[in-house]
Amino acid sequence: MPVNFPGTILGYLRMLRLIRVISFARMGSFEDFFKKTEFHKIIIAIAIIIMTFTALFYVFGTSYNPFDYFYFVIVALTTVGFIDKPLKK
Repeated sequence: MPVNFPGTILGYLRMLRLIRVISFARMGSFEDFFKKTEFHKIIIAIAIIIMTFTALFYVFGTSYNPFDYFYFVIVALTTVGFIDKPLKK
């Protein structure tokens, strides 16, 4: 049974994460968070990548519907690697 003592490395990492959460909470609002971290740019870039590859798979792929291609892109980007449907030959 793993026990997390305060002196272990994981204990220190959890404490650092807690300090980060507290510092983000002090920023005030979500607007301040997005302005200071520019997190919105990352979200927009990921959305563009997802839409682009979904459209490319839809145009050049086999006869799946767009939702299936969207699902495949999400699975590929998150490196889960599920193969729910066999590929057509």
